[in-house]
Amino acid sequence: FHLRMIDFFSISLPIRNGVHSVAESKLKLMKAKHSLALFLFLLLVTTFPRIIHCQESSDLKNSADAHGHFIDRRQGCNTDPLIAAMIAAVNQDTLRKTLQQFQDRGSRFMLNNDRREIATGLMNKFLSYGYTDVKLDSFYCILDGQYGYTDSTWQYNVVCNLRGNTTPDRIYLAGAHYDSYSFPDPYTLAPGVDDNGSGSAGVLEMARVMAALNYHPGATIQFTLFAAEELGLYGSEYDSRMAKLSGKD
Repeated sequence: FHLRMIDFFSISLPIRNGVHSVAESKLKLMKAKHSLALFLFLLLVTTFPRIIHCQESSDLKNSADAHGHFIDRRQGCNTDPLIAAMIAAVNQDTLRKTLQQFQDRGSRFMLNNDRREIATGLMNKFLSYGYTDVKLDSFYCILDGQYGYTDSTWQYNVVCNLRGNTTPDRIYLAGAHYDSYSFPDPYTLAPGVDDNGSGSAGVLEMARVMAALNYHPGATIQFTLFAAEELGLYGSEYDSRMAKLSGKD
């Protein structure tokens, strides 16, 4: 098995009034959208080999149309139509809606009582896009006081698989953590839009776009939203350990 991990943390929105909140600036959101489009492009090129010829420099001269759709304005480029269609389908309004939902939740702190409800809501998003291979991957987490918390809880990674049609055992993982933390009261005020709601929204948007365009990759793409990252990277460590034990590389 081949497991390639891609940590989606490149999209980061600004902090307003000391709280991780949805950005007011359209420009900042546009930059986040372009980061997602570039990431989507790189994942597509990697999972299904395609050749792109460009006569200009490697600089991406991108903008967006009136509907917030991504446009590649490079001249002299022969771009694969599927890649172009997927990049164009990345939608600013969808990203903003997801981020607003994260903020409205108030907190996604790993020790809150609604942590399974939050994970179930994220799982339902993948299901609403049309995916069927979606699950909550639960694991038991013990906090040893390293960050000032001593507790033990069940945590829930959200895993969605888009199975490859030629080399399904070759797996590319696009992930971000969905839990949040904010000082001094993470239980009630930790909307975590920039850390890492933006990354989670990016993974969800990537999955939405691929489903909407009925994309069938050669290799399997695994979308994973990790739990329990803020206090020790527990979600991704668990996922990596399970991959190793099951013979995935």
